[in-house]
Amino acid sequence: MATIAVVHPDFSVRGGAEAVSMNVLEALQIDHDVTLFTTVNPNFGALNAYYNTDVGDVSVVVPGINVVARQLMGARFGLLKYALCNRAIRSKTDAFDLVVGTYNELTVDSSCVLYVHHPVYRQPTESLDAREQTSVRRVYERFCAAIAGVTDDHLRESTVLANSRWMAALVDQVYDADARHLYPPIDTTEFAPLPLDEQEHGFISIGRLAPDKNTLRNIEIIARVQERGHDVHLHLVGPSHLSDYEETVRERAARYDFVYIEEELPRDELTRMVDTHQYGLHGKENEHFGMVVAEMLAGETIPFVPNSGGQREIVDERAELCYDSVEEAVEKIDAVLSNSSLETEIRSNLTGASDRFGRDRFRTQIRDIVRDSIDGSE
Repeated sequence: MATIAVVHPDFSVRGGAEAVSMNVLEALQIDHDVTLFTTVNPNFGALNAYYNTDVGDVSVVVPGINVVARQLMGARFGLLKYALCNRAIRSKTDAFDLVVGTYNELTVDSSCVLYVHHPVYRQPTESLDAREQTSVRRVYERFCAAIAGVTDDHLRESTVLANSRWMAALVDQVYDADARHLYPPIDTTEFAPLPLDEQEHGFISIGRLAPDKNTLRNIEIIARVQERGHDVHLHLVGPSHLSDYEETVRERAARYDFVYIEEELPRDELTRMVDTHQYGLHGKENEHFGMVVAEMLAGETIPFVPNSGGQREIVDERAELCYDSVEEAVEKIDAVLSNSSLETEIRSNLTGASDRFGRDRFRTQIRDIVRDSIDGSE
């Protein structure tokens, strides 16, 4: 048994990074003495219910500086609070056999395994942040990096994992860190797809009604597929964004009787939606990985995705499923829906989501990587 520190800033967002961290904690608590360093004390009961995990046998430490920072800053300045947490724990991590960071860059003076979803202190050539990269934002990122003490040398001395091959290449571009990909854990056990002839001949799109999700473009694509003679519909599933863009989306959707805004659904209803629809449409460019795309595969839904980012790897970079424009998306969807033999072949070759993206695979690989890192540091 080894003593392991896991570092993750905040579990309140409940996104893909938090799913990774919860699965890391569950995988490691079985054989090791695990301590979680974070900025806000997590509610493991609620998190376990949300992620279908069983985390419990871990200690939790919230540095005092983060308690003060939260009182002063509230929910703002998340990157700064993460940097402060990093700085606060530097003197404490020497007491552990290994440090595992589950949220991007991290600097410690001992052996370290890092899981990078996307760089947060330095942007690669292809911007990964939906926010505008202003000079003020870049100064803020550099300021936070200085507080955390993140340097190229620290990253190169760590075992760096990334959530896709595409992201690993970008991490190498920024830090020359020799990153390798480890696809995040997808809970494929939640999905029980209906037989194909019982599924609805329609599309599901999952994500906020927001500009970076290209929701308006998704509506246009399906509207033009309809014009090609395909009787399909579109469900937009995701939390409200409360913006002018969302208002425009709702106005546009109201023009069509085949577009339905479902808003955010309970998890069981969301998986049921995936299980009962034949096709998916993803709109986000440069998606770091695309967990919802992998979930579509688990529900035996054929996803069409932008020809960028790590999501291409999920669909085996099949040209028939990757698009660069509205026109190309319409052409490729039309081609698949008009050719039953092609559709059958695509479905048969995209099976095996559990083996490629399932949680057991992820946990086994994390345990192996941790064991090798501990053995290598002795």
